[in-house]
Amino acid sequence: MNLLFATSTWCLLRPSPYSATATLFAAILWLFGNGPLEGDVLFTVTLQDGVTVSDLLSVAAIGIALWGYLHRIDRGDSGEGRRPGIVKPRRQTVIILAATLAVALVGVSTAVYLGRHKTAEKCESVTNMSQTFAAQTFGSGSKRIAVVGDSYSVGTGATNQLQTAWPVALSASLPATVTVNGIGGTGFTNGGYCGDDQFASRIADAVKSKPDLLIIQGGLNDVGSGNVTRAARDTIRLAGSTPVVVVGPPTAPAKDSDEERAVDSQLQNAAKALGVTYVSTLKWPLEWGTDSLHPTTQGHRTFADALTNVLR
Repeated sequence: MNLLFATSTWCLLRPSPYSATATLFAAILWLFGNGPLEGDVLFTVTLQDGVTVSDLLSVAAIGIALWGYLHRIDRGDSGEGRRPGIVKPRRQTVIILAATLAVALVGVSTAVYLGRHKTAEKCESVTNMSQTFAAQTFGSGSKRIAVVGDSYSVGTGATNQLQTAWPVALSASLPATVTVNGIGGTGFTNGGYCGDDQFASRIADAVKSKPDLLIIQGGLNDVGSGNVTRAARDTIRLAGSTPVVVVGPPTAPAKDSDEERAVDSQLQNAAKALGVTYVSTLKWPLEWGTDSLHPTTQGHRTFADALTNVLR
């Protein structure tokens, strides 16, 4: 931030191609380095990214840089009797830079609009699927299990999801009566496409029927996010006296394996601190779909079988 302010001040006081270039460079760096100070997300573009309050500083700095390009300091020339001062650019230069800025603004605006529109569509889609599963009770065993999870819990990647998702297969193999509160794209820290559907927001609803066991499945959507350990502890505590099993993220080829292991470790630490069972799925031999992110129908079957062996 100090670099951004320093270069912007330099450009305002001493406009030149050098100060403008330095300000532009600092603005770009700030977009990638403002994580600790990014502030509120003004709107979401993807699950992991959005435009934040701190990003607006880069926008302002880019504007200052453009102003710097449009102006220069004339230090004067005693031979010609000219006085020092800021000299305005030629009309042609102004037109070219204004057109460039206009094109850039249109491009950014279009990208933002399309991103927000896509996010809204995904929000509606995952909500509809969640409601479809929530309206069902799977299996008829005496043990009652509630599942809170991400897209895996609603069978994304499988065919005939209401018949083949891993919680459905689990209900038959234990056997048990299973209810599912699953929303794609969510996690312990990640609110998903709708923005506020973290696991913690759904625990109360899952345990109100007093199940014998609560399974919290996920973590893959938390890859690359902040303090997963603390979020997981807070989420588990909301279950109260209901026994909890936390099922962590698998090694999906579409994600970074080191980051997957990091989330797995954080979830394991959270579960251990609160004395609940943690199930690591990193070594489960799941079959993956074409997106390399979601299990196929067979992958869901393998997931259910492996979890059944742990719970029996």
